[in-house]
Amino acid sequence: GQQIARRLGGDMRVVVFVPPDKHLTREEAAFRRSIRKLAEKVEAAFEELPLPARRKLPGTLVNYAVRHNVTRIVLGHSKQSRWQEFWRGSIVGGVLRKT
Repeated sequence: GQQIARRLGGDMRVVVFVPPDKHLTREEAAFRRSIRKLAEKVEAAFEELPLPARRKLPGTLVNYAVRHNVTRIVLGHSKQSRWQEFWRGSIVGGVLRKT
């Protein structure tokens, strides 16, 4: 993401979604801190957005991108199996449909 932003002469934003009222485990909190540190290191804006339901993530992300004039969305690799993607839906597929 950083290389794409630099090549295009744009800003970089790192967005993470946090379910409201969910207490993070130590591992999740450590991972969030590491993402925030990495964002600071590459001079990216870091934002946490509330996510009431997983199925709303693609629409929430696309709406965020539209509001902030984002031209590229770079998504991390999913930990879901193919079966889970089939059953719960693919976040990447949802983002592609919404865009």
